[in-house]
Parts: sequence; C-alpha cells; structure tokens
Amino acid sequence: MNIVEVQDNLKNFSQDQLINEINQPSGMVPQFLVLTELGRRNRIKQDMEGRPVSYTHLTLPTKRIV
Repeated sequence: MNIVEVQDNLKNFSQDQLINEINQPSGMVPQFLVLTELGRRNRIKQDMEGRPVSYTHLTLPTKRIV
C-alpha cells in the first residue's frame, strides 16, 4: 500500500483510533500521517464551528425535514 492509500485509509479511522495510534503506535502507519489526519479534522471542525449555518442551498422538501 502506498502512502497516499494509507493517508486515505486514515480518514476512516475514528478519533479514538487515531489517538490510540499516537499513544501506542502499531508501526503500521507513519506517525506524521496520523498527526496530519488529526490536524485535518481539527481544521474542519474549527471551520464548521466558525461558520453560520445556512439553509439557503436546500430544496423545499429538504427544508421541511430540517
């Protein structure tokens, strides 16, 4: 498996799995990739928290569900 595939697979790990991999490395995944994935998730979380929720892009049936 190449490094891009490993990085893509880390997107499927839970937050707990990533933290566990940092605390107790299995040796299967380079630590810098785990740290990069954690950083990516933190950036997304911060971006979403700072952005007001907008429902203008939703269609009428979807708005009724929300």
